Amino acid sequence: MNLPRNIVAKYSKLFNKASVQPSKLDYKRKDKHNTLETTMLTLLKFSSSSCTPCKILDEQLSKLDLSNFNYQSIDIQEHTDLAIKHKIRSVPTLILLDNNSELKRHIGGLTPQQLETFLT
Repeated sequence: MNLPRNIVAKYSKLFNKASVQPSKLDYKRKDKHNTLETTMLTLLKFSSSSCTPCKILDEQLSKLDLSNFNYQSIDIQEHTDLAIKHKIRSVPTLILLDNNSELKRHIGGLTPQQLETFLT
C-alpha cells in the first residue's frame, strides 16, 4: 500500500520510535547508603509538551513534597513504549504503583485538594 508522502513523513517518527527498545526507567530507589532497596510508591505522570492541563499539573506537583514517592514524569511523545505498556489513552494521566502493581489511576486535571487526596 502506497501512502502519500506527507502522511509518511508526519507519522514515520512515531513508527520509528515505537520500534526502539523499551525505555528503562528506574522504578526502585535505594536508601541513602545505597545498601538496601526501599519499597516506595511510584508516581508516574504521563504528559505531553503541548498539553496545557499537563503544565498546570506540573506546577501543582512542584509545590508538593514528593519525597515519599519515586516520581517519574514521562512524555508520551518520547516514550511511546511506556505509554502503550501503561495503556495511556489521554493526558495528563497519573498512575500510582506499588511494586509495579497499579493502585490508582487518574486521567485529566486535578485541583490541589483532589491531588492531595489522590496521593494519600
